[in-house]
Amino acid sequence: MVRNLQNLLRLHANNKNLFLSEAHLQNGDTDDAMDHATKARTLAVNAQDIAGQSEAMHKQSLAHANSGSSTDALRVAEKSEMLFRKCGDQKGEVDALLAMSESKVSTCGTTTAPAAT
Repeated sequence: MVRNLQNLLRLHANNKNLFLSEAHLQNGDTDDAMDHATKARTLAVNAQDIAGQSEAMHKQSLAHANSGSSTDALRVAEKSEMLFRKCGDQKGEVDALLAMSESKVSTCGTTTAPAAT
């Protein structure tokens, strides 16, 4: 019973941190978004909550992308996509794939095709 209560409290704290991370992302506060996403990820790892880990890593990826660190964003997005797939969350998987593609575009920069002759 005590263990169930502890897991429930971890889940609540994890959800709170995910919510706060999203709110900070919406406000453009990438440092605070990353802090809350990192806290959520730690809680999820401790609770062996794969879905929570994938959500937290997705928020971390978005925070990296918003701060201009597209290489880190891509690395974390790839891991979150793998975890979303592992837990069967198709929407999360698509969100992670979108984050990956946006990070790849940012990493490559804008290039122009050679002019046709």
